[in-house]
This record gives sequence, C-alpha cells and structure tokens, in this order.
Amino acid sequence: MRTVGYPASIATGMNDPADVVGFTADGSEYGYCASIDAREPPTTTCKTLQRDGTSKVRSTDDESGQYSTARATSLDAWMKASGMAKIATTTNPLERRARPVTGSWPFSDITVSVNPVPGDGANTNAVLRVGGAVNGEPPVYPVTLRAKNNPPHHTVWTNDLALSPDGSELGVVGGFFCMEWCNDFVVYRARVGAFASLVYNETGLRHHQKGDYARAAELFLAATWDDEHAKLPPYNLACAWARLGDPRAKDALWLAIQRDPSAKSRAVKDDDFAKVRSEAWFHSLTESR
Repeated sequence: MRTVGYPASIATGMNDPADVVGFTADGSEYGYCASIDAREPPTTTCKTLQRDGTSKVRSTDDESGQYSTARATSLDAWMKASGMAKIATTTNPLERRARPVTGSWPFSDITVSVNPVPGDGANTNAVLRVGGAVNGEPPVYPVTLRAKNNPPHHTVWTNDLALSPDGSELGVVGGFFCMEWCNDFVVYRARVGAFASLVYNETGLRHHQKGDYARAAELFLAATWDDEHAKLPPYNLACAWARLGDPRAKDALWLAIQRDPSAKSRAVKDDDFAKVRSEAWFHSLTESR
C-alpha cells in the first residue's frame, strides 16, 4: 500500500500514545490499548471496534474506577493472545514512530493519505483527515476523526493505519492530546471497498463540479460497484450521465432509487437532470406511488 503522511512520529514529548494497536489475529476486533494515568500503576484501557460497529472496552480498573490486580492480569493475558501489535520503543521517545502497513491493498490507483490538522486548544479541535489520491490527483479526505472529550484537543497524530489479516478491511486509530494526562483516541474501521468508494466518489464530485462529467462518471461508476451499499455514488453517476446525455443515466437512477428511495424526490429538483426531465423513463422512475 502506498501511503502519504504515514507512518510518522506518534510522540510529542507530552502525549501518551497507545502502544498496542491493530487488528486481532482473527480480524474480529480492531483498536488500541493505552496506559494513561497520574497514578501508579496507571490505568490501561483497550478499546476495539467489532465488525458490526459495536465497541468493546477492557480495563485494568473495576466498576468503581479502582485498579484491580486481577483485571490487570486478565487484560495483560488478553493483549498477548490477541495478536494486536506492540509499537516498538526507542532510546529517543520523540523518534517513536507508528508501525508500517503490511498486507495487500487491492486498489493500485489509490494512494491512502492521512492529514493530521491541529487545533488551537480553545475554539477549534484537532482532527485527523483520512482519504486518498486517485492516480496522483490531489487527495480527498472523506473521513474525519475528532476527539469527543472536552476541553478541545490541540494535537493529533495517526497512531495506527492497518489492513486486516485477510486484507478485507482498513483500520485507523487517531490519537488526540489536550494537556497532561488528557489523551483521547478514535477508532475507525471499514471494508476496503467501502473506503475506496468514498475516495472515488469525492474525487468524482470534484470533477463534476468543474464540468468534467466524463471523468466524474468514471469515478462514480467505480464508487458504485466498490460499495454495493453506498447510496450517493449511483445517484451521482446518474447525474453525470444525464449531463452527458448518456442513456445509461436511466439505469443508474434506477439503482440509486433502489438503494435510497429518497433519490426520487431529489432527482425531480436536481438541475443535473434538466436534459432528461421530459423523458418518459424519468417520469416513470420518479413518480410517486
């Protein structure tokens, strides 16, 4: 996998990055484990996302927030057995880097890109933008990760970027820092096709807005088939083909309506369909029943 912005340093000298990250060996969970607390021993928390999007939290603390030796022993055993990776330490903490991506990325035309955008610590939160560049074009960032805790976090880093063991999913852990002992982490995982679809679709929108409808249609078509659940790509494809007077606009709009029935009312008002609005097939697809 070609990447831009990753791997990079995960240490600032003040933050506490997660030191265990990645997919479990069976690919069922993706996330991180971090040890953060002013006390000794510190609290270690592991947060992971499962394939269905639900999260799991494991901790060395009990329900009352007190450190538990029994839970710490159990958590340590789970981490060792999980298959998640431990990020290597260095003699210079500031040179500590995220682990490189391994595995096969099926989209040779997409370079995955991460862009940590710092905040001011008062009014704006730091965000981690995740996306990619298609065939060397300027990157797009359809995914934005941000910390949910207050106060605002001013520093952000990409703690991990990984492919699942079977190569079917992409995972990202974003780390956020606001002050001493104030760290947060956000976990993202998606099927590689769904992620690629987002990149193709947003790149296509940029071409569509410039009036380059032929190139936009190529990208929307890729986005449509790389994620069979995505609602916007087939609609955008219908828009581009309608602009070009391509008869395939009918099929694309039909598919868009199958995936999202609200596309009917949207298409009626959309200027992209001006050339085909009087066509019988357009009336047939968009009329209310």
